Amino acid sequence: MKLHNEIVDLYDDIMGEYARRENMRRAVYETLTEMAQNLFHGCYLEMFGSQAAGLALPDSDMDIMLLNSNIHNPMKGIDTIQYLLSPEPWVLSIQGIHTASVPIVKLTIDCAHFDPAI
Repeated sequence: MKLHNEIVDLYDDIMGEYARRENMRRAVYETLTEMAQNLFHGCYLEMFGSQAAGLALPDSDMDIMLLNSNIHNPMKGIDTIQYLLSPEPWVLSIQGIHTASVPIVKLTIDCAHFDPAI
């Protein structure tokens, strides 16, 4: 019975951490969406990859597309987002993918330092 309880406790710890990280990633995504919509009226962000599929590991990055930005050069939108987010303490890495057919940002975050009031 002791082993069973230890397994249940471990599962609860892992799932609690997963839920906390998922909530933070969702808050980051919502913050990014609001920022992008303020910069580029009518645009929206679409998350894809392991985060969107619910298969992300704790250190997985967020893959985000910038769509319907209504700017002449959509890659400039990615550069702007990258420039604004780079100094944030919760951004571990950010990379704009300029070779893709749509503007993409790859973002790795530190949930412990995220403040939704950027």
